[in-house]
Amino acid sequence: MLTEYIHKTRLLYDYNTMDAVQRRKILAQLMLFMFGKTKTTTVQPQTQCIDYKPNNIIILGQERFGDSILLTPLIRRLREELPDCHIHYVVSNNRSYSFFKDDTNITLYHAKQNFWQTILTLRQIQADIVFNPKDTLSFTQVFLSHLVKAKKKVGIYVDEQKQHYDYLVEKEWITPTIEKNCALLDVLGISYAPENLRPYIPEAPISPIIHDTITYLQNLKSQQTILAVNLSAGSHIREWNKEHWLELLSLIQQPTLVFALGDKQADREFLATKLPHIVIPSPATANFAEAAALLQCCSMLISPDTAMVHLASALQLPVIDLSLYYVGIERFLPYHTQNRVLFTTTILDDIHPQDVFQQYKELLNDIKK
Repeated sequence: MLTEYIHKTRLLYDYNTMDAVQRRKILAQLMLFMFGKTKTTTVQPQTQCIDYKPNNIIILGQERFGDSILLTPLIRRLREELPDCHIHYVVSNNRSYSFFKDDTNITLYHAKQNFWQTILTLRQIQADIVFNPKDTLSFTQVFLSHLVKAKKKVGIYVDEQKQHYDYLVEKEWITPTIEKNCALLDVLGISYAPENLRPYIPEAPISPIIHDTITYLQNLKSQQTILAVNLSAGSHIREWNKEHWLELLSLIQQPTLVFALGDKQADREFLATKLPHIVIPSPATANFAEAAALLQCCSMLISPDTAMVHLASALQLPVIDLSLYYVGIERFLPYHTQNRVLFTTTILDDIHPQDVFQQYKELLNDIKK
């Protein structure tokens, strides 16, 4: 045992020079020493391994808004099949906490706000299952999986996660994330049809000014088609410049609802000034429930590859997705809704407005069929 400890700790000598992937692998190895090894069974999709109904399930949530949206089909299907089961959902940042804070389907925990109190509470629950939906190695997720104390630990197959989980479900790398998240349903023997894995948006308060805007949009929608565009993606290389948006909206010539966050608010004002007959005045949204309510008044969304694309999928709203290509992006494409995806391998500005306009016309024709 001491020899094993020395072997593991010597790996830390060059820790500061390693990249993030190497560091996670080292930490995963050290956790095996700390917590002991688990006999892992690798299972194929739709293979039931647990034949009892769990009373308590812990789901380890992910960080981004998009990841949160893509986990909601799993929560809904669990609630449908296991109405008496307590679903404990653990998040580690304010974004995912704000998304789920009004969701009555789960009991929500913020691990980073009250870490040890959260761990103590979850250990006292003595959960039947802890589920890690992440399809890449995450030190935080593996660490939490060990700490919370569940009878069975379930995850997506990642080689470095062997000996940490009881069951790892093998899914093709490019399987849509919504379907990967349903690995827990596979292990529990709960059936699902991919076309029915529609995300939902937890209910949240909607302000009076948003209600007024919805009323205006519904009246307008009875006369004209309303387009929605989202300017924000959190990174300049994943966002279009304002001149591209100006050119596209000038080509489309339809009433347009513009969503924007942060510094992209200035771009929205620019578009409203240049195209006052096209850009619909609208207030900023405070949560995804407000954004969803506004989107339901529209006939199509054009957006960079971000959470708004998944919100459109939840509403079955046709979407044009402007995306940077990377290996594995197929996991996050619009799910079971009419769509077009335009890729670039450089920066989003390299996608030309004329190309987006062409896809808009084709998608519009598909919608009318």
